[in-house]
Amino acid sequence: MAWTEHTPVFELFDATLAETAPNLIGLWITNPSPSEAAVAFALDSEAAVEAPLWRANFPDDLGKATALLSNSEARLVGSQNELGTVLDRINLLIPPTDSGVKAGLTFDVSEGQGLAPLEQELLTSLAALQNRGQPECFGLGEEMVRAFEPFHSFAEGLRGITANDARIETQIQGRTIAQTVVSFTGDVNSVWKEGVNAAQVALHQRTLALALGSRNTVFQTFSMAVQAALKLSVLLALPHGVILALPATWKFIHQRLRQSSAGRDQ
Repeated sequence: MAWTEHTPVFELFDATLAETAPNLIGLWITNPSPSEAAVAFALDSEAAVEAPLWRANFPDDLGKATALLSNSEARLVGSQNELGTVLDRINLLIPPTDSGVKAGLTFDVSEGQGLAPLEQELLTSLAALQNRGQPECFGLGEEMVRAFEPFHSFAEGLRGITANDARIETQIQGRTIAQTVVSFTGDVNSVWKEGVNAAQVALHQRTLALALGSRNTVFQTFSMAVQAALKLSVLLALPHGVILALPATWKFIHQRLRQSSAGRDQ
């Protein structure tokens, strides 16, 4: 794809994540699969088919390409910093152990008045779970199943990009100049288009670091959602409270990252 001002610079090709996370950590546009022409340059046919593809497509203006990459690196650092605040925010929603509040019995969303909108929305979601009482069949009624589906799809997509090789590709004006496959065990194999210069090599190396850092951040998002659900499960007098709280905590974190990314755009 030739580069224009409207061309997505950073794309991740993964069918599952394309359905549930169209904009991954505010940085990578997710798509089901690249075009056939786009996979012509590959380490081998197996890598082209099996490995999730992280692609950066830059303009041929090196200054503009570097600026786009620097901005994306700052976005990644911002997302990582935002993740670092999640558990502190969650802790503010949990009554102190000496407050006399018993799990689930005095759960009152009105106590969350004055909180930021996302925290209030999270409490409201948990209250809705509590108010349904003890659902049938492993705690999942039809409405809960629908609420759980986006998180389940995200987890499946996460498994796909963390349990498989990663293919990272750098393009300039839609022409691939370098591609690296990082195996699940950490082996690295790169190929370069003949005639690449030092600046283009540096561009690909930074793109590689950005993609791997993004993959780690996505995994941290999942891990943080689990930790937050563990903490908030004390507010639910329900069996399997951790599992039931997971979709709400994942949504909360996802919205926090999106909000943080939007703030950097302003």
